[in-house]
Amino acid sequence: MSPSPAAKGVQLLSSLSALVSVARPPQLEPAAAAYARVLQRTDGVVGASLLPSALEGSYFLTLRRSARDVDNDERRRSSLHLLFNGDVGVTAAAPFPTPTPADVVLDSAAPSGQRRVVFRKSGDAPKAEAGIPSAQKYVADVYAGHRVVRRLNVDGVGRLLTDGWFGGASWSPCGRFLTVVAEPKAAPSASHFAASAKGEADKEATRGGGWALREDWGEKYTGVTEPALFVLDTHGEAGGLLRLPLPDGVACVGQPTFRPGGDGGFDDLHVAFTGWLPQPRKLGMIYCYQRPCQIFEASIGGAVARWVGGTEEEGATAEVPVAAVTPALRLARSPRWHPSGDRLAFLGSAEGFETHNGPVFLGIAERGGRP
Repeated sequence: MSPSPAAKGVQLLSSLSALVSVARPPQLEPAAAAYARVLQRTDGVVGASLLPSALEGSYFLTLRRSARDVDNDERRRSSLHLLFNGDVGVTAAAPFPTPTPADVVLDSAAPSGQRRVVFRKSGDAPKAEAGIPSAQKYVADVYAGHRVVRRLNVDGVGRLLTDGWFGGASWSPCGRFLTVVAEPKAAPSASHFAASAKGEADKEATRGGGWALREDWGEKYTGVTEPALFVLDTHGEAGGLLRLPLPDGVACVGQPTFRPGGDGGFDDLHVAFTGWLPQPRKLGMIYCYQRPCQIFEASIGGAVARWVGGTEEEGATAEVPVAAVTPALRLARSPRWHPSGDRLAFLGSAEGFETHNGPVFLGIAERGGRP
């Protein structure tokens, strides 16, 4: 009988605890054990967030859950809210989970607890025209405390990715900027034989590309071709997104995480992420996820400062310096910063695999050094 997901989580926590036994703070052991006990009592957990509480030593723990709804052929999402203490575990909990509305795509709170962004679908579902799905429109509600202080109409992306592989959201240390992963908005395209029904707007479409093949990552990633990183300014008014460039030779990126630390200035805005390299066979990602990839670090402070100051063109791809963190490895992914921001943990393999899966090691890369 195979172990349950909760049991696997306990084993993983125990393994990580042993690996970092030299550097871990004294409070890690009881907190990890208490968190493992919570996982054992909760089914279908797909994510979690921990926010500070007014009570000393306690935090607000939100568990995001997902369960299959067989009758309606969909998944039901909900959140379970608990008051978590690192020494004793859960001290209080909401009596029932809170259902997640169907139009909510991403719900992310800054680690400080001062900001929260909720991305919702706006309008009807996108319709395919000439074989290319039109872009989904989104609205981002920015919360400060219990109030919505800003509502931004997000434009420039085709599909927001929130899965656990390509997708991800990370807050800057200052709690102002949020980086997300999205499929870029496809350029207008039309068949040579399509009748012009949009007047002047049709002149913007590229003739002959209406049914051109756009290779995607297949399986459950149909329509996902070139995921890119975008930055949202929660203090802004326009709702535009700053697109970060793909490193040279990289097909798509994901798994972003801001480097912690610093004094909150633009110079402290550094993002680590995973970049997948192109290869002749691109057959999918769900069951063939050990594909050549590298971890990169981008210094985006200058581009963000120009964007906020109005000198970076809205919707354009920013120019930012990007450095490879793991150039000697064929496979490196899932970056996680140390709280000090001086080193980065990741999963990697020196030679990679030709099969679906294989063993990877837990590596540490010193900032500015080598793994």
